[in-house]
Amino acid sequence: MKRSLALAVSAIALAAAAGTPALAQSEGPYVALGAGLVIPEDSDLDGPTAATSGEVEFDNGWAAMIAGGYAWGNGLRTELEFSYRDTGVDGITTPGAVNGAGSANALATMANVLYDFDFGIGLKPYLGAGIGLARVEAENWRNSAGAITDDGDISWAWQGIAGAAYGISDNVDLTLDYRYFSAPDLELSGATAGTSYDSEYQNHTVMLGVRYTFGAPPAPPPPAAAPAPAPQPEPVAQRPAPRDYLVFFEFDRANLTPEAQSVLNQAASTASNNRPAVINVTGHTDRAGSDQYNERLSMRRAEAVAAYLESQGVPRSAMALDAEGESQPLVPTADGAREPQNRRVMIRIQ
Repeated sequence: MKRSLALAVSAIALAAAAGTPALAQSEGPYVALGAGLVIPEDSDLDGPTAATSGEVEFDNGWAAMIAGGYAWGNGLRTELEFSYRDTGVDGITTPGAVNGAGSANALATMANVLYDFDFGIGLKPYLGAGIGLARVEAENWRNSAGAITDDGDISWAWQGIAGAAYGISDNVDLTLDYRYFSAPDLELSGATAGTSYDSEYQNHTVMLGVRYTFGAPPAPPPPAAAPAPAPQPEPVAQRPAPRDYLVFFEFDRANLTPEAQSVLNQAASTASNNRPAVINVTGHTDRAGSDQYNERLSMRRAEAVAAYLESQGVPRSAMALDAEGESQPLVPTADGAREPQNRRVMIRIQ
């Protein structure tokens, strides 16, 4: 019991105290579904005397869960989870008796606290812990000595959680996680009148699932390519009017999409033909994440554009880089909104 409580406390401490950069995180309500494999631990069966006590071994089983919660935009998530686990009995060893049959299942309601670690690589690890109640049914437990119990009980329960999520869209994540689940305080009435057994139900669970976060925007349409440069007039003393180009980025990314590279190829061609005095490269972000992080992200986007233009023959000395973060949205939104049109870099050639 002490070891189990220590594991729970450690999981909560790791989730709450880990020092990671304040990257852009999802915010809003969500629902999650999951199913997977249950690998049970052996359970003690403590009867009134040593002669009536023993140990229960289980077969692997299955589990399913549904949860609803809220992501707070800073990595922290809180949720209410309903889960079901089902396992068969492989053996019940008591003095003078072997073999065993029956099944065990647990219906649990858990309040979970989790923390998502966003390292900007697409895959987001998370840690968490939960506490709640579980109704555990010991169905028709028996061995070669006869019937042992056919009863159920409600125990307090806890679990530790470790997993990772991969976003397949702005609002859908695939999840894979491990859970250590324990309902440590069961009292089961025996098949023989007047007898009872103290027991527990503990297992390791691996679950594959999906999580949907409400309120995320639809995927942005592909940005329209800038028009081809007009034929250049005969050289005159007057400098051509400034030309603007826009490239867009995926959520929380600074890498260039093929569409963005196509626009930058046109910008590089314009810069080479006009030999501009200066090229202003200004990065912007949407309003998801902290101001400090978004300033850094907008500069990374500006630097990615400048590096690509330089690779196309535009001298770096002709470029002036600036980062506006979320301060100048193309489309006004509420704080925390993921607006695709605001994830951009403006290139002005003058």
